[in-house]
Amino acid sequence: MNLSVKEITTTEFATLEKQIRASHVGISSLVETWKSLDAYFNKASIFEDEKFRWTYFRIYTELTWKLLDSQSRDFVINVAVARQIPMAIQLGFNVFEEILRYIGSHTVDKTDAEGLYLKMQKSFLESKAIIGAWQGKNVSIAQIIQEINSVYEKGDSLAQADFENKLLQIMFPDEISKKYSTADPEDVKENFLDLVSSFQTFTIENIWYIVDAFLNPEKYQNATSSQAASSALTKPEPSKPAVSPQPIPKQEEPKLVVPPTIRPKPTPQQIKSQIESQFKKDAEGNLVDIEGVMTKLGELAEKNNDPKIADMIYFDEKESKFKWNI
Repeated sequence: MNLSVKEITTTEFATLEKQIRASHVGISSLVETWKSLDAYFNKASIFEDEKFRWTYFRIYTELTWKLLDSQSRDFVINVAVARQIPMAIQLGFNVFEEILRYIGSHTVDKTDAEGLYLKMQKSFLESKAIIGAWQGKNVSIAQIIQEINSVYEKGDSLAQADFENKLLQIMFPDEISKKYSTADPEDVKENFLDLVSSFQTFTIENIWYIVDAFLNPEKYQNATSSQAASSALTKPEPSKPAVSPQPIPKQEEPKLVVPPTIRPKPTPQQIKSQIESQFKKDAEGNLVDIEGVMTKLGELAEKNNDPKIADMIYFDEKESKFKWNI
């Protein structure tokens, strides 16, 4: 759907949003909506992001992260990571896992992965994007990260509890924010803190192994490698400061030999099983997030160079529901 960003009330946008979602009958329609929103927000300031936070910017962020694998590096660094992460978390995306997947599919070797991750890391930790407001003043991502580091460095559990309550109020200041966030506020808070910890914990020297262990855990017999990837979801211990990333002297790389993996093209049944395990169903067994399913099938079709994958689900007009075409 081709959208023009304009002044709009949340009530008016609720009606428009129904039309937007009804128009999303395939991957191409999602891309069309995203492109029309990107034409505005890609050139807009962070204040425009805030102005349309729970209307156009919310949909823009949702579609960006659903289509993340098809986005350019510059866009992911300067928009998705620098400006959209708080909203993406509020919409239920596991941001760091999405970033690991993106690095894995968009880099060719260790040096390439390190360079991309370093730019993402810097883009997020120094972001001037507005996460919310406190006492009438806008708060940027960089400012809130600075406060996180200060609070956790002191090791005062009461101060940490007070800060986390403050963070909740910043990210969920009113009923509108709670209504349109698809994730629980407590989960959003924890996931944001975890993400900050991940970006500050993982250095460019180990990101290549973290990505590979996350994407291909079966290749690692050593439990330490798998645990390293899962530890991305752990925020700093209260007694320890969250340290900003510093250049680390080059050391001898661990002797980790990872043979190239040639993956066979998945069968339709394997794809169906993957989708049904990844996406929720309603009480009648129907997939709930059809937009997300179509986006995923489109990505798999492109990844496996098989356009038939994108057509594996269709709308049955007689039964008025989406069905598998296998």
